[in-house]
Amino acid sequence: NDGSTMNGHGTAMASLIAGNADNVGGVSPAAKLLDIRVADTNGDSNTALLSSGIVKATDLGARVINISLGSSGTSPMLEEAVNYALSHNVVIVAAAGNEQQSTLSMPAGLPGVLSVGAVDANGTQAWFSNSGNGLTLVAPGVGIVSGYADNRLVIGSGTSQATAITTGVVAYLLGRGYYSQNIIPLLTRTAEPLNAPATAVGAGLIQVTK
Repeated sequence: NDGSTMNGHGTAMASLIAGNADNVGGVSPAAKLLDIRVADTNGDSNTALLSSGIVKATDLGARVINISLGSSGTSPMLEEAVNYALSHNVVIVAAAGNEQQSTLSMPAGLPGVLSVGAVDANGTQAWFSNSGNGLTLVAPGVGIVSGYADNRLVIGSGTSQATAITTGVVAYLLGRGYYSQNIIPLLTRTAEPLNAPATAVGAGLIQVTK
């Protein structure tokens, strides 16, 4: 509600997390969303803006923060913001990145962050999904249907989509009473193993624990 034009990417991610429409339902439709702008109308951001958003979300009581964006570098400010959120028992879920690189985007590559890569419908690492040490797990990220700006639907592919789906699972688990510090161990323990190195798929394909 800041008067700026919507980019649409955030709307799509929000619908994957908590959408409640019949044709594009989210993973955790009962979740309450905090809408904090961390990019301009072109989808561009910087570490200062993202860091500010992480701190603001934490102070507003967020229990899980979805970061469907990333950069090739980090900064002391970003690391401090991530550590601030983690110290308040916030689960941070971040995209591994779409650059076909052998290192994770930031903040996905930071310690304590639930980093998410993408796989296709066959469980194969998506061609664009970054690899790297510290990748937590993977989720569906190819040909994903979601809501979009102006009441439209969109089909998209990316670690952003995989991250939003994972955030929905985290929100669901938090709603069921799981403690935040147990979320990553639980998801890595229950992930479906895939025939690929851990640097490509982490612990495997995310599973929803009943």
